[in-house]
Amino acid sequence: MSRASLRNLVLGMISLVCVGFTAWVAYSLISQPELYRVPIGGPFALSDVDGRPVSEADFSGGYLLVYFGYTYCPDVCPTELATMSSALEALEEAGPAQAARLTPLFVTLDPARDSPAALRAYMAHFHPRFRALTGSDEQIAAMAESYRVIYRRVPTEDGQDYILDHTAYVFLIGPDGRYVTHFTPQEDAAAMSRRLTELIE
Repeated sequence: MSRASLRNLVLGMISLVCVGFTAWVAYSLISQPELYRVPIGGPFALSDVDGRPVSEADFSGGYLLVYFGYTYCPDVCPTELATMSSALEALEEAGPAQAARLTPLFVTLDPARDSPAALRAYMAHFHPRFRALTGSDEQIAAMAESYRVIYRRVPTEDGQDYILDHTAYVFLIGPDGRYVTHFTPQEDAAAMSRRLTELIE
């Protein structure tokens, strides 16, 4: 093995370790926020598909079910949004008063491609109470950081486009604006609905 090949191999291994460590830290911060005392959630300033400014103050006194993703997502995002939709439908049947206190939010991580029109068309496939939010790269990055959401562009094989690797948790935020819990992609709609019934007062 040449010296250049060995150097590239070592650099590749270091890169993998760094990526793995970053993912582990992100998972730890989200899965055990009480242990690390890291706040999740907080103020944000975005806009809806009609261009109206939206902030956390607009939802004061209610619960938020927040998911970060993008409309070009091939699998994880539509699956999670469908799960959220089904969970909300089940909650509406089991506890209408609780469901009325819950607003599902979809926050795009890809404002360059997710125009308001694209978001509106995409969200038509999910629960009608969903609010889709967008903003500048800086606004979205600030909100993602406050939720400990990690995302990055990954070029497609042909180099003509990109996908986004991103945290795929669903966050439940309480009426006081504070983190209550989160749901992983492994939890189905029935499990999500049961937990929401238990947690929403």
